[in-house]
Amino acid sequence: MEAKRKKIRSRITLILVAVLAAGMVLLPYILRNSQAEPEDKASYLTARAVRQDIRSTISGGGTLAEEEGAALTVPRGVEVLQYLVSNGDWVEEGQPLALVDGISAMQTIATLQKNLEYLSRQIQKASDPATVSYLSAPAGGRVKQVFAQPGDEAAAVMAEHGALAVLSLDGLMALDVETAETAGPGDAVTVTLSDGTEKPGRIERRQGDTLTVTLTDDGPRVGDAVLVSLPDGTELGSGTLRIHSALNVTAASGVVTAAPAREERAVYAGDRLFNLSEVDNTGEYRRLCDQRREYEDVMLRLFNIYQAGALLSPASGRVSGLDTAKVGLMRAGSAEYTLTLLSGTGGEGGEEGGEGGEEPGGGEEPAPDPDPNNTPAGLLKNKYAMVSEITFGSITFMVQDESPAAVNYRTEPAMDFSRVHPETFVYFGDVTIYDWDDAQSAWKVIYPSQLQMGDMLYFVYDGEDNLIWMVRAQPAEAPGGGFYVGGGGGGGAEEPFELYDVTPKELLQVVPQNVMTVKTAIDELDILSVALGQEAEVTVDALPGRAFTGVVTQIDPVGQNSGGNSKYTITITVDRDPNMLRGMNATTILTVGVTENVLTLPVAAMSQKGSRTIVYTGFDEQTRTLLDPVEIALGVSDGTVAEIVSGLEEGDTVWYSYYESGGLPVFSGGLSAQNT
Repeated sequence: MEAKRKKIRSRITLILVAVLAAGMVLLPYILRNSQAEPEDKASYLTARAVRQDIRSTISGGGTLAEEEGAALTVPRGVEVLQYLVSNGDWVEEGQPLALVDGISAMQTIATLQKNLEYLSRQIQKASDPATVSYLSAPAGGRVKQVFAQPGDEAAAVMAEHGALAVLSLDGLMALDVETAETAGPGDAVTVTLSDGTEKPGRIERRQGDTLTVTLTDDGPRVGDAVLVSLPDGTELGSGTLRIHSALNVTAASGVVTAAPAREERAVYAGDRLFNLSEVDNTGEYRRLCDQRREYEDVMLRLFNIYQAGALLSPASGRVSGLDTAKVGLMRAGSAEYTLTLLSGTGGEGGEEGGEGGEEPGGGEEPAPDPDPNNTPAGLLKNKYAMVSEITFGSITFMVQDESPAAVNYRTEPAMDFSRVHPETFVYFGDVTIYDWDDAQSAWKVIYPSQLQMGDMLYFVYDGEDNLIWMVRAQPAEAPGGGFYVGGGGGGGAEEPFELYDVTPKELLQVVPQNVMTVKTAIDELDILSVALGQEAEVTVDALPGRAFTGVVTQIDPVGQNSGGNSKYTITITVDRDPNMLRGMNATTILTVGVTENVLTLPVAAMSQKGSRTIVYTGFDEQTRTLLDPVEIALGVSDGTVAEIVSGLEEGDTVWYSYYESGGLPVFSGGLSAQNT
């Protein structure tokens, strides 16, 4: 019985071993068959090598923005009476946007005319080779070296010495001394010059074993070898003297005709150092001519503003940037406006040369005592005055009280400036301003704007101390002579002249609504292929199926570097579609070249295997396997198709796989390489 059980047990064991062995053999097949079929199934497509043109493109993206607005500006000195628009208003090009005061425009025109006359004089001088020019000290100091002498050519002296003269500006000489002695900044020392003269000095700073020592510049010479000692006689070392704070006096051209500069001479700012003749003022001449043309352009605009009486819109678009907090502050009739001196000179009519009250002396040269028949009753006294400051809103005079009676109103008064006080006028009321007209031998009425800095006047008062006249005395003749050409500060005989600031004031912006812009970043490797005026294709995400033509209107020449690569921003301007809104996402494509009539194939049909690009020229429909790989060489590509340089002939057919994965197309690429 026991033997029978053992036999059965052995058979079961053999059966289990056999089953196990069979299972081991069948397991891979079972597992393979138990895997779920993939949801994504491949489709296989064909493509033919054909000839066509390929565009080389640069793509980018950005957001739509409105074009930068055109600024409405006003020349300085022209006052705005009233704004005719508000922010958000639509305006047409040439439409009046603000009313201006005509008198202020004429005042500014008069100022521009004086500037043009001044520039004309400067141009004439710059064009005259015989004009004597001057080099003057730009600051106070001491002349330590003079290299140029009468008869020397400035250019030759500059080439040899680098300067015509050298000034010491802070009154100190300096030298460096190498020493191991314990001495530091602020310690007193004795400096012994080469001739044995001793000068007190001090240590300015110490760096390692190098001491910088300073001493007076009055006497010690540049380049002198000196000895430095401590007060107890300990020698610190020797060195060579140099100027502690030096300024070179330079000139680009000319011949030195006089050299008032002398070594060791103390000078003040403006002191003349050299006279120069035969100065080449070609650069200065051109600069002055360009500047005068700029002033002429402003003058022309001022005349247009005066004739129109308004500021006109520079473009069509919407108004923005108008400071509403200031609107209305300068409207006609307001206190702020009527208190400006733009209301005229007073008197009847206020016209230049008109009858603005009685004339001094009845049109003849004034007598010591005005003729009672031609002057207001009770005319008692005069005051001397001088114009000390002019702004576009006021004129300030320095007035001397208790002035003696005028002997001749045309003669400049001799003012005592220790007994003057300032008086500022923003409104001239019934005060008439007279000036003598030599051509007509008569007094004429002038505007306040015709007064100039430094003018000497008589203030004439009636018996009730009311100011009724301002009489401008004949100005002294301006000194003649040369002008300053640079190299050492102001100077020369030309009187100072403060030029009008041609920089206009911006009032508001008119933003065009007919175009929009897209700013996009271009890689540094592509930026040289982009040019102003180049066309670009613009698509807007919110407007699918449509393409717009834009133009490159701006290229930023400064790139922004990130991670070792620079990007350059370009601006593309496109005609505005009614549905375009600011901030919409846009894509830009620029065509930078066209390769014509080349053999091409879709990029989707190509696979990458290592460093090789291959295509499959065969396909087994039963096993659904790509066959016969061929290596190809590529040329240019637009991202959709690529040039086939070698490996295929025109008309050859290739196969490639296509998947639908998650709703997105996936082409064979490297996947098909598994079938080789």
